[in-house]
Amino acid sequence: MPTFGPGLLGSGGWAVASAVMNTLSPFAVVVGAATFVAVLMFGLPLVAFLTEHQSAYLWAMVVGAVQLFGVLLAVLLAKKQDASQTATWFLVVVQTLSALLLPLLLTDILVLTALFLLMVPLAVCLSARLPGIPLALVLSLAAMGTALAGDLYSPLARVALFDALPFSAPWVMGLTALAPLVLAAAVGRFRLRRHSPYFTRINIASQQALLITGVAAPAILLTTAVLAWRIREAYGRQAGEVNRNWAVILAERIADDFEDQLRKVQTLSQDEVILTMLRKRAADYPDDGAAAAAQIEVKDRRWRDAGAGDAEVMFIRSNEAMMALARFRRIEHSHNHMMVMDRYGALVAAQGARPERYDYGATNLWRHAWNRGIGSSYFEWVHNENDDVILMSVAVWDHNTNEALGVIVSRYQFRPMLDTILQLHQDRPLAVVLIDEGGRQIARESYSELEAGPDEDGSWLVTATASAAAGAGWSLGDGPAGERFVIGHAPLSTTSRVNLEAIQGLGWRVVLVEPQDSAFTVVTRSTKTSLLLAMLILAASVWLASLAGRVMSRPIGKLKQTATAMVAGDLNRYADPLGSEETATLAEAFNSMTAQLRRVIEDLQDSNRNLEDKVRERTARLRRTQRGLIDGAHSSGMAEIATSVLHNIGNILNTLNVSVETSRHLLGRSQEGGLTKLRHLSALMARTRPEDFLEGRQDWLKIQQYLEKLLQLLDQENRSLSAELDIVHQQARLIHKSLTAQSAYVREASYSETLDINEVINDILLADTRLEEQFKVHIHREFVALPPMRGVRSKLSYAFLCLVENACEAMAHLPPEERRLLIKTSLQNKELHVSVRDNGIGIAPDRLQSIFQYGATTKSDGNGFGLHSCANAMREMGGRVLVHSDGEGFGATFTLAITAESAAVDAAETRGLLVS
Repeated sequence: MPTFGPGLLGSGGWAVASAVMNTLSPFAVVVGAATFVAVLMFGLPLVAFLTEHQSAYLWAMVVGAVQLFGVLLAVLLAKKQDASQTATWFLVVVQTLSALLLPLLLTDILVLTALFLLMVPLAVCLSARLPGIPLALVLSLAAMGTALAGDLYSPLARVALFDALPFSAPWVMGLTALAPLVLAAAVGRFRLRRHSPYFTRINIASQQALLITGVAAPAILLTTAVLAWRIREAYGRQAGEVNRNWAVILAERIADDFEDQLRKVQTLSQDEVILTMLRKRAADYPDDGAAAAAQIEVKDRRWRDAGAGDAEVMFIRSNEAMMALARFRRIEHSHNHMMVMDRYGALVAAQGARPERYDYGATNLWRHAWNRGIGSSYFEWVHNENDDVILMSVAVWDHNTNEALGVIVSRYQFRPMLDTILQLHQDRPLAVVLIDEGGRQIARESYSELEAGPDEDGSWLVTATASAAAGAGWSLGDGPAGERFVIGHAPLSTTSRVNLEAIQGLGWRVVLVEPQDSAFTVVTRSTKTSLLLAMLILAASVWLASLAGRVMSRPIGKLKQTATAMVAGDLNRYADPLGSEETATLAEAFNSMTAQLRRVIEDLQDSNRNLEDKVRERTARLRRTQRGLIDGAHSSGMAEIATSVLHNIGNILNTLNVSVETSRHLLGRSQEGGLTKLRHLSALMARTRPEDFLEGRQDWLKIQQYLEKLLQLLDQENRSLSAELDIVHQQARLIHKSLTAQSAYVREASYSETLDINEVINDILLADTRLEEQFKVHIHREFVALPPMRGVRSKLSYAFLCLVENACEAMAHLPPEERRLLIKTSLQNKELHVSVRDNGIGIAPDRLQSIFQYGATTKSDGNGFGLHSCANAMREMGGRVLVHSDGEGFGATFTLAITAESAAVDAAETRGLLVS
């Protein structure tokens, strides 16, 4: 069973398409493609309208309906007035107008518009006059430029078609591309195939336009594509740099705010009250660090279990250092829940909520800020559902002793600051996102209803901004749904760069996300403008090329008229040397050729008058030769027939004579045997008394009467048989006389002579005019010099004519212009070969062995005698007949092979004539 797959389906589909196309006319193919496009342009807006209910889709449906109505009118026009070319141009105009209207209604229809307009020159090339191809190209290119202009400057509120469709744009474009592909295939099948009934050559003007289009279109489009790519690259880089710069500015603003808030806490750390409290706490600790740690551990356990009224708790939450924190808190509302810790991380003062612990020596807030007594600053982001804060800690430094005394920690409410900083107020679909190193969004601000902005999961932004770890930059990234964005990003960085390491320790980065379509709006418009100019330049180039082609073809047209007049016999026609140097030279050559032809014709007329007598004499000699050859061939044929008749009828006579002799012998025996005995019995009964044989006399008389009647019948039959045998004998003698007369023909053509095969064949071909008059055969000769041979001219002529007539009859089914007969002579393997090759019906391989048998024939009305007698004639001369055929429909080659004399062959080998 067959295996179904793409190859089988493709070949089957192509076979079906070819079969269908064979039944259609070019105009029917154009109508089918136009109908398919019209239905598509009506159905797509219908599906979009059912999805989004936009009025623009209704107007697009109206355009599709107009296309369908235009197809119907074109069909009626072609059917009623039999004007398929006019109907084709009507269809082309309707489709062009539709392609111009669609970009005014839909934003993403330009690719489909290009496919629609591509059908215009294909339809004209297929179903209209080919000289209209340049006009169709100009119309298509100008319409494409107009469509681009409408897309750029449409005053209407447009909608996107593919956004409202449930299937993808490539699928729709591929479906639409079927129409121009079918038209292109039909052009190749109907117009470019030489055997097609619609095949037409393209004139010079159309060729010029197509050549210019073929050369200019790739060059202009390639230049436009390179220019658009460079513009896109430049604008893309500019858009990326703009977003990067904004990201850097925002990152610096955020980091500078963090640094400013940190400086405020550092200023607070120099409050004398806080310094005094920290110095006093340091003096209260024992000198032994282990003892100090044990003391802090005890206090930490008591702190965790103590209630709100505990003395230690009350002291921490109400001492003078706490009051300093409260005064700071009244001024800086963004800071709350502040704490002061000593050099061991133990709690000294706390403002706001009660701290969870007393000992903070193991936390990052204290360790990074204390920094082994050197002093530093530290930021930590605390994220929860209710609040987002930055924990910042800074070392309290005693400038008098130049040592760190402790650490101040503050919870900074940064959200109001971010809301203020992230407000860019850009009139474009832009999103500003602050993310951490894991991709979590800390803050986000979107503008202009960003159509495809990032969602809450910003992990894709981490990948898109991977270079942010090394600094600010920009990139093109794909969103979660496959959207393309221009992304500018920058890590937090302060202007002063004093606390840069601490702030960058947060791992935050600012990301600006802008849809690529929005960022490249200028690029898109520039690209479309470039394509518009390219289309207009191409249209102008094709139009100018068509005009130039017409100007160039005018002198050639006049030369064509001159050549036509010359073919008609008007040799006095003069060609004007107009146009370019080549056409002028060609015209002068025409004039010179015409003058030479006139002189040649005059010379031929003079020679014709002088040769008429020679021709008549030669014709008479040829006719005599023809008559002699025909008589010889007739005699030879009669001899062959007589021989066959003698052989076949002789066998019959032998049988007849044997039968006659047998009949006569049997008749004699009958007369000598049965009849004699019957007579004796009758005589005996006559002499004997009845009573001696029978008892009653009546019985005896009856027997006697019966025997007498029997004798009478036997005598009568005997006489009849004798008469018939006499007639057979007489007829046999007549046949014998006829055979004797036919034997004369056998003896008549039995003499041989020295013959030149080439001369014999040439004489036969010159004499037998039926080959051209009756059979209409084109003969091609390939003769080589051959040594003379001994043979019977009449037999050789008969055999050759038999092969030629057989070849002509084998080509009778072919048109006269296709009948080719090749006659070739050669010397091979010491044999003279005369080959007759035709391109007729051919011979099946299984019939090659029996083709020379009597009665064998490949023709429905043949008798099978010609090739049989030809083989007999060659056999009597010591030769043979060879046959070769590649099968039915491939013609056949018959060869007369005659053994040459040894001396003649040796001479031929000396002259280099023998072919091995």
